[in-house]
Amino acid sequence: MMGKQASTAGSASAAAKLGALQGYMSAGIGNIVYSGAKGSATTPGWSGGNTGAIVNPSATAALDETKFKSLVKLCYDNGAENADVFMVGSFNRQKASQFQGIADLYRETNTRPTASILGTASVYISDFSGPAGIKIVSNRFQSSDVGMLIDMDMVQVGFLRPYTSYELAKTGDSTARSLVAEFSILPISPESHGKIVGLTVA
Repeated sequence: MMGKQASTAGSASAAAKLGALQGYMSAGIGNIVYSGAKGSATTPGWSGGNTGAIVNPSATAALDETKFKSLVKLCYDNGAENADVFMVGSFNRQKASQFQGIADLYRETNTRPTASILGTASVYISDFSGPAGIKIVSNRFQSSDVGMLIDMDMVQVGFLRPYTSYELAKTGDSTARSLVAEFSILPISPESHGKIVGLTVA
């Protein structure tokens, strides 16, 4: 769900594959910021019953506040109203904590005489986010060279077959089980999400 996988319908000999969430954030919608040179990069989006394969940009560049603000504005201009989570890999999560903004807000968590070092930014309040702001979240499962701005109310996981587990044949002392499920991403409104692609990861 969080990678770059294209969807496939499957066949009698091959399982179907769900398309990753960012595959719906297509060039046709326009909510894409390229961190460096675009080159032949593309996100075909939904066409002919499936999402196409994502092609990476020809160059990478570091995440910075300017790119992030460009993405927020782009999503807003194209119809996004409540994009409230910005997901990135661990390297770019630390880059996001270097955003300067125009002011800092600190919270006192207790009154005990202990020393704390605040070295992270967890919420970014933009011109288009409302007072609740945009939560900045690290995600170890997503493509690390992409930052995704997501409206969590506008994406779901739909199950065709819920998770079921059953025992397999026992071999010696081992106990084996099979886990089976069929599900897919349901991007209720692809226009509500966007991404920065081509981010450096080290």
